[in-house]
Amino acid sequence: GRVLGIKKFIRNSGIKFTGGEEPRYDPATNCAATADVWGTIGLWSYVIDAKRGAKAKSHRLQTSCQAIVLRANDFRAQKRAALYLRDNDYRLEHHEDPEDETRWRAIAAGYHAMTPEQRAVFQVEEFPLRNEVFKTLTDAQKRAVINAHAARSHYL
Repeated sequence: GRVLGIKKFIRNSGIKFTGGEEPRYDPATNCAATADVWGTIGLWSYVIDAKRGAKAKSHRLQTSCQAIVLRANDFRAQKRAALYLRDNDYRLEHHEDPEDETRWRAIAAGYHAMTPEQRAVFQVEEFPLRNEVFKTLTDAQKRAVINAHAARSHYL
């Protein structure tokens, strides 16, 4: 069913593939991503992440990261979307919030501000000031973690 959905999407959208399923890295955010598809539909350049399951807010973060990483590798996606595949069909859900990329950058900065042991802060849903690990961070690390936590909570 997924293959038939993809075929139908390709036929209906007229997408012209530039690339897909190739890992890319962005040194500015120190992040890597593997977008499922990037290319053009009509006059617009896209990064598209294919999904089998239900829609989730975190999918917007994924396409944001992918757009950032692709931009660092000479492809500028003007639009981001998730391609939901089910029952021999598809639904293309556009991700249009321009703040998604800002939030992704904040989350990445918070992640990289900590050691692997300190990253346990991200595993709690409550505000990180209550976490004992948080108290061991420097002021700069605390700022990065607070910003990352605030950005992350937007997608929970």
